[in-house]
Amino acid sequence: MTFRLTQEEEDWFTSFFKSDEFSEVLATLWALGSYSDNGFTIRHANRGLIERFSEMVMKTRPIRSQIAYIRSDKDRPYEQWVCSMHPHHPLVSKMKDMGWLPVQAENRPFPSGDLDEDVFCKAYIRLRHTLTTSYSKEKNYLRPQLYIYGSQEVLLRLTSFLCKRIGTKEKKVQHHSQTSITKTIIYSSKVEVPQILEYIEANGTLEKFRSLNFGYQ
Repeated sequence: MTFRLTQEEEDWFTSFFKSDEFSEVLATLWALGSYSDNGFTIRHANRGLIERFSEMVMKTRPIRSQIAYIRSDKDRPYEQWVCSMHPHHPLVSKMKDMGWLPVQAENRPFPSGDLDEDVFCKAYIRLRHTLTTSYSKEKNYLRPQLYIYGSQEVLLRLTSFLCKRIGTKEKKVQHHSQTSITKTIIYSSKVEVPQILEYIEANGTLEKFRSLNFGYQ
């Protein structure tokens, strides 16, 4: 089916590409997106996140659900939500112009061009982080470990961004334990971890952090 825009829709996208909402959407595309001949797709187990994307972007296809499986355990299915766009959707063309590459690419770049770096970085980290703990036998306490995932170039920009904005230490990019493509940076400071979570407004993870008993003040 041919994809066409009315003049009103073209004007909407022209305005949208200059907005803060575009930078948030771009972060979602960078963090969750995949491309095929049928179009561009984002998937996530959080229905609200996918609904927000659909509401922010004009001319997306209807949201649907599908069953997916945890990579390390094919016996544990879960429901995820899907939103897709036509291959000729203007947002697909725009993200390609800004350097988007599929997750399988060896080193995905940080987007180039006009975007709000604060909005993009905060939104990307909200989507691509996990909080765990590790136990120190020497000091006999738990410590937080905030992992942020991405490519080498994206993570270097993110750790530099956090250093400039909130004064956290720049971190070395490390290899992910389960894949040679995805990299990670790790924050383990009991001061820096909540500082980052507050800054990016990751309220659920911040609540989890505050519930942990680290065994030290």
